[in-house]
Amino acid sequence: MTGLLLDAAVALLLLATIFYCVVLNRRLSALRASYDDLQRLLGGFSRSIERAEAGITGLKIAAQEVGGDLQERIDKARALADELAFLTDNGDRLADQAANTGREGAQREVVEMPVVPPPPPPGLESDSERELREALREAR
Repeated sequence: MTGLLLDAAVALLLLATIFYCVVLNRRLSALRASYDDLQRLLGGFSRSIERAEAGITGLKIAAQEVGGDLQERIDKARALADELAFLTDNGDRLADQAANTGREGAQREVVEMPVVPPPPPPGLESDSERELREALREAR
């Protein structure tokens, strides 16, 4: 009887061990599946990082090009601003000189000059007009 009890206890322990092995096997399968999912996730993450680095490199190159173009435009704008300031200063100086000359000219006596009409182009005037013009010249 003791042998039978001992065999029953061993059988129960074997059943508990088998049950525990089945539960452990399921957990290990779930862990392996999670590990595979984690590997896929890390692979996707790695590819995303590589694409982001390539994008950042492209952005740096574009920023350098745009920055160079922008710096050229800034330099050109500064040169134009300097030239405009120079021209404005010269214009102010010339305006002051013209104002001073105008005041001096107003104080001087105005002499009227006779206006002589320009001669008509040759070949368009008649003989009588030509004779009249020559007579007027001699009369002066």
